[in-house]
Amino acid sequence: MITFITTAKPFVGSNRIHQLNAIKSWKRLHPGIEILLCGEGAGYADVVKEFGIVHLRDVETTEQGTPLVSSMFELAEKYSRHRRKVLINCDIIVAEDFLKTFIEIERYLSAFVMVGERKSINIENIYRDGVVNFDEMNWHEQLSKEGRPFGCHGIEYFAYTGITWKDIPPFAFGRPRYDNWLIYYCLSRKIPVVDVSSSVAVFHQNHTYMHLAGGDVEYRDGIESRRNIALAEDLRYYCTIQDAQFKYMDGRLIRNLCRDDSERCVQVYQMLHQDSSMFHTRTGWFLLQAYYELIIRLNDTRKGKIKRLVKFIPWLILKIMHRR
Repeated sequence: MITFITTAKPFVGSNRIHQLNAIKSWKRLHPGIEILLCGEGAGYADVVKEFGIVHLRDVETTEQGTPLVSSMFELAEKYSRHRRKVLINCDIIVAEDFLKTFIEIERYLSAFVMVGERKSINIENIYRDGVVNFDEMNWHEQLSKEGRPFGCHGIEYFAYTGITWKDIPPFAFGRPRYDNWLIYYCLSRKIPVVDVSSSVAVFHQNHTYMHLAGGDVEYRDGIESRRNIALAEDLRYYCTIQDAQFKYMDGRLIRNLCRDDSERCVQVYQMLHQDSSMFHTRTGWFLLQAYYELIIRLNDTRKGKIKRLVKFIPWLILKIMHRR
């Protein structure tokens, strides 16, 4: 059916509760769900035994002991029973629509990567002890009411099929920038990325970074985070969910142009074609943005939005005047 690949914080305190919530939500999707847990940590053995998880201790790590994304992908290829796989943070709760949507997209694409925005929740605001009661019929609705959209920069999972990840730099899992770089990786190799934000709700349980010796400061500016940022060349290859080539909405796969942002379309084009002479002049940049803007407005006419197309010429004139 599907394999979840993850690594976890120590299973102690609130982290234990949050991570067990997530694991239980994954296991509920289908009897054939497989979970690969990479690395070592307090409480791992008990959780592996309780949930029938495959424990992969031989994952490559940083000097600080954090599993490498590249090694997690390699182990998934080696040990997974399923062709559908998900690299996911271990505090992410998913609902039934996750697997359903994944399977539906396979009607259109044989190989792709599925991503989507998260909702951030303080789980203790809903359940005093933090333990989600999945036996309640409306547990999903309760989390949705509490959840706050995080936006396109928070990438918590990569659900994929038909993809073999190669030549991945030694990013530390769970530290900044590796997720943005992975979307760039897909775009640069013409691997379809599908944004399912409007079809799938996933929930990130808010937490501290007290499991790290330096807490929040270490997460933001520690050795592993700085190394990840350097490997990703800071913002040079910074892509988000907004940049996915497709959106999946109302059961349909739709072409996505950076969520109708023509300027962002040009930025992504530049990122993927850094040697192109198109960007040697301001005129080239302007012409490319005008092209994307026209395509976006033409697409709107299919939705009955004629006014935006009519306003294209005034938009163009204002842009020309602004360039002078």
